[in-house]
Amino acid sequence: FTTVCAISWVEWLEENNFCEFYKIASKDITNIPLIKAVAETRKPVIISTGMSNDIKEIETAFEVAEKSTRVALTHCVSAYPVQHEDCNLKTIQTLKNYFGCPVGWSDHTAGVKGPVCAAIAHEADLIEVHLTLSRAMKGSDHAASLEPPGLEAVVSWVRECEKMTGTGYLPKPEAVNKTRAKYETSVLEKIRETF
Repeated sequence: FTTVCAISWVEWLEENNFCEFYKIASKDITNIPLIKAVAETRKPVIISTGMSNDIKEIETAFEVAEKSTRVALTHCVSAYPVQHEDCNLKTIQTLKNYFGCPVGWSDHTAGVKGPVCAAIAHEADLIEVHLTLSRAMKGSDHAASLEPPGLEAVVSWVRECEKMTGTGYLPKPEAVNKTRAKYETSVLEKIRETF
């Protein structure tokens, strides 16, 4: 995807067919002309909510975009890096309930815990992380970005957690059935020996 900050960028990207979907940065959540121009491409759009003052600003941006295309939201906190106690990841579910659309987490924490926690514990539909070659580089995003090994760790941990999450249904896997058969037989034999 491409984060666009001006209508002229949208025009250029469309002329050159450079992206499959767009992102509206937190700073542009009230830039209705830009949101409308992006939505009118009919390509899906992700709207980041990190600099919204209230639900009404998010609602306005969402409604403008939704008239023309599919919309996803990302919850984020626009601080670089954001402290863990300020993440408020429960907002992901609040936005899902309110808007009925996919909601993700745009991560600005330092490290890999935020994206993994958002993905698994708070059922984020998508995760956005910033990537850098070195967190020691100058610039506001680098300290809140992942280096390549950190990105690999996030992907690996999320995939492992997805396996562990399961389906929520009660049927037991075969491994449990084998153990159950072994122990049930053992208990019955002990009872028979007693009588």
